[in-house]
Amino acid sequence: MKLSPIEYISKVNHLRERPDYNITHLTELLHFHSHLKMILSHHDQYQQVKDEEFFKKYIKSIKLKPSFGSFGLSQFYLFIDCPNVNDFDLKLLFLNTFQSLKFPMCIENTVPFLIKYIMPYNRPNERYLNWLTKTKKTVRSYCFYSVQKEHRIFHLDKNLTSKGWVYDKDDFKVYAEKILFREDYNPQLPEMIELNFQKPLTGMILSPDSPEFQALIKIYSTKSIDIKSFLGTKKRGTVDALMVLLEKDLIFPFLSMKNLGFCEVIRIILPETTPIIQKKLLKIFTFFNLCTVSEIEGKYYIQGFGKEKQFEKGISLKIYFPETHVGFFIDIFINLFEYLEIEHYIILHDLADGAHIIKSTFEDIESFKSYNPLTNLIWDETDKMWKNHKIYNKNRKPVYPNLFLTKNSE
Repeated sequence: MKLSPIEYISKVNHLRERPDYNITHLTELLHFHSHLKMILSHHDQYQQVKDEEFFKKYIKSIKLKPSFGSFGLSQFYLFIDCPNVNDFDLKLLFLNTFQSLKFPMCIENTVPFLIKYIMPYNRPNERYLNWLTKTKKTVRSYCFYSVQKEHRIFHLDKNLTSKGWVYDKDDFKVYAEKILFREDYNPQLPEMIELNFQKPLTGMILSPDSPEFQALIKIYSTKSIDIKSFLGTKKRGTVDALMVLLEKDLIFPFLSMKNLGFCEVIRIILPETTPIIQKKLLKIFTFFNLCTVSEIEGKYYIQGFGKEKQFEKGISLKIYFPETHVGFFIDIFINLFEYLEIEHYIILHDLADGAHIIKSTFEDIESFKSYNPLTNLIWDETDKMWKNHKIYNKNRKPVYPNLFLTKNSE
């Protein structure tokens, strides 16, 4: 039997992992997941844990996300769908604060991109996006949003057997229906880790000259360092930066796990919900053993709209699946959204890394090793806030922001 490219990649990735469902080790992993920050803050305790069998078996890396709001920043995502990638000036689309690019491996008659950025808090650089939509009118749809809060879900309460995860579409459907239709049904939800990225922890924004910001740029750029590779080593500069930010709650550590048998990821973007619907969706998606539910705000556009629509109560989901018929679950998701009268949604599957597209766009750049979006914005010392670069001059000619700024000023 000949495999499709996607099936082949899935099989290869699955072979690389060695799923292990030892309940004792999984329970130890769950405890480590729930107490991660506390354990990382205590050197002796971390040194003991990293020698445990569960750690060697399941921990791929330990990463972090900043408390963006404390630094006057936000993490933004742009999903954009255009009939022809040649309609984009990719340098203006990526700007100089991109972190990553993903796109579906199965491209049909459109070219959808999912781009992650760092931008000033509540002031995204959307000028080129507005021009594509309103002047050139080449965009079919987009959703441009910032992540306000994350609910990280990992539990062993259901779906687990000695042979692995069993995700049954009918079980999920029944569970969702009980939450929607039975007022007396109040299941005990698994413990969730809540991360609030936009709530500043102090009364003022930490400037680029602050010790905290200088510590941050040592450990975070397009992605996080792997904390696991530094703690317990003699790399004091990195370790000290990490511990300073950890102690002040300016970073949120999280686990990247392996050998759990999860081989597929579904991403869903729901631009317009309500607080009541958000609570119901959070309950419903705790059915899945590994899932992230994010609260988002931003704007979206669909061709035919008079103009873009703003939203403050959106949801994005990232759901990990074992080997199963994911399409059956997608059908149930669609029925669920229709029942909740969520008219517009985006479901993304089989996303590939677009690093090669970024490299080919900036083909004159030999290495991105020193590229850091955190250092590429403009700091306004008077107003104590970050500003975007101008991307057009007075003659409406493109001005491409520098990827390697040495100072946070124009």
